[in-house]
Amino acid sequence: MKKNPYCKITKQGAPVINSCICVFNTKNARLFELDLKSKYCEIACVCSDDNGTIEIEIEAIAGQSLHLHKSKEGSTIVMFKNLKNYHVFASDLSRYSARICFYNYNYNYKE
Repeated sequence: MKKNPYCKITKQGAPVINSCICVFNTKNARLFELDLKSKYCEIACVCSDDNGTIEIEIEAIAGQSLHLHKSKEGSTIVMFKNLKNYHVFASDLSRYSARICFYNYNYNYKE
């Protein structure tokens, strides 16, 4: 994956990610889409810290995933920065993309 302002790969495993784009960005929610070269993968886990860093682990499904990195094994970890006070609200994985929605739990709604 080329360098971009939204995320970076901290561990390259078998699943291959082409790019990451920010689809939706407001004060209380952000939606990112990862374009995957690998097909039929899954989100294994999500980790976060107090500094606003969130990591998502994408892993291959044995016997089902296609177009994996030939010389790498294990899962791929993608790190999102500058998401202090955000949590993963929802995620969706299709054949060639993963969408992750982050929600700002400290955002104050005003009517």
